[in-house]
Amino acid sequence: MKKSILLIGIIITFYTSFAQKMREINQPIFGVKYSIPKNWSIDTFGNENWETVGGSVCKCSGIINIGNQMMDDEISIIIYPTQTLDSLNAKKRLFAWKMQFDIENAKTENAIKTEKLEFEKKVSKWNVKEEDFYFGKEVWQLKTSEAGKHYLLYIWATPDVMKQNEKLIYKILETFEPLAL
Repeated sequence: MKKSILLIGIIITFYTSFAQKMREINQPIFGVKYSIPKNWSIDTFGNENWETVGGSVCKCSGIINIGNQMMDDEISIIIYPTQTLDSLNAKKRLFAWKMQFDIENAKTENAIKTEKLEFEKKVSKWNVKEEDFYFGKEVWQLKTSEAGKHYLLYIWATPDVMKQNEKLIYKILETFEPLAL
């Protein structure tokens, strides 16, 4: 009996030591909260005027999340909040910096359904030159709407890294929640 209890304790300790530790990101200015791994970086651009203010990423507002930055298994997420469907589909939101989402060759995949939201999913790549660091990255474009707020997310990495992190991406999306402004 003691051996069983000890074995269970070791298994639980082993599992929790390798489990991804998450932290909640609460961004009321962008009307959203979600969780990402504790070691990921986060940066915001713009302000409560989501449409006209921005930075080099977009002439709009948003949030950048990067995991394993500057490593081979880097993965990035950009979140663009909008208040109208027209703005959600605006040309400026097809870009992240100078990288344009290849909408013409995008494949529509099954929507991702979480407890709180449903995300339309398209998979493509960035339209960049072959020698560019972002060439060959798999890019997911996700759109969701709730309570008069709309969100466009881009998630990208190499195809292998996207596959390895699919459960983590779903875990992040499961925590994604609009906030009242």
